[in-house]
Amino acid sequence: MIDTESGEVNYPLQNTSLVYLKSENHPGIFCLITPELNIIELNFLQAVKLFKAPDNEKAIALHELHHKQTLAALDYFKSEKNQENVQSVSRRNLSPAENKAITNINEIKKIAPTEQKRMALLRTLNIIKKGTFASKGLPKSINDYFTANGGLLKEPDKFIEQLFIKVLDRYDLSTGSEEVTQSDKVHRGIVNPQIVLTQSFS
Repeated sequence: MIDTESGEVNYPLQNTSLVYLKSENHPGIFCLITPELNIIELNFLQAVKLFKAPDNEKAIALHELHHKQTLAALDYFKSEKNQENVQSVSRRNLSPAENKAITNINEIKKIAPTEQKRMALLRTLNIIKKGTFASKGLPKSINDYFTANGGLLKEPDKFIEQLFIKVLDRYDLSTGSEEVTQSDKVHRGIVNPQIVLTQSFS
């Protein structure tokens, strides 16, 4: 169904549906649902290629299985598998902004001037991976700071200090708040699941 070398989806798309779902405590998953209501989980890039339509493509009616397939995807998202894995979202399912922010933070945590700063950067990584502040713009704010302040990298201590002042200090990165959030998520599982986008293939 998924080519292991190219990562391309090679499942026949006729009478399938593609659904993107997310929740308050999960950055989301992309599901391709077959006519038999089997679920094929896709990564971000695979889904984007399927969602992208040619400019000259005409709108057509949804096929008769679309609604049932969308509900199957929602059930899958709320299933025990995802309830158990709320805290371990694969990086391949994060957005490009989240993945870029992870790369940026990974680079500078190696040169953190103090152990306190290094631990705060590690907590930032964990929070991004869980999608905790994605809707509040944390990954984008980090990436924007790196883009705008690249010249400061010649002074790494100053670069990191300004990153905290201009970006990270606006978010609650304390150990206590993270532990509360983790505990809350473990007990509540998927919180407020939403169907964000759907597409059918006839």
